[in-house]
Amino acid sequence: MAYLYIVECEGNTLYTGITTNIENRMKDHKERRPKCAKYTRSHPVKRLVALWKVDTYDHARKAEYAVKQLDRKKKDRLVANPEKLKELCPKLSELEFVPITDRLDILREI
Repeated sequence: MAYLYIVECEGNTLYTGITTNIENRMKDHKERRPKCAKYTRSHPVKRLVALWKVDTYDHARKAEYAVKQLDRKKKDRLVANPEKLKELCPKLSELEFVPITDRLDILREI
């Protein structure tokens, strides 16, 4: 199991990533640990805005790539409607993704 996530960063930018442990990954970003993404070191994370559970890490990587190819307008649509991942990224139509909406406060808990 893996997670695909989108965080909002300072400067009103979005960062998309994947992980097998969402709690640790959010700590990495929030505390700017050495393992955090280079982008989030220079653009501090404000909040988690979208999260999906994915069957495999490989599927999560494919989804991460597909989401990163979207323009900002489509990413905003995806954040507002996480269930539309396959609609906005048709290449992912054969894969399984479960939107998780009840854990978006995870950054506040860390």
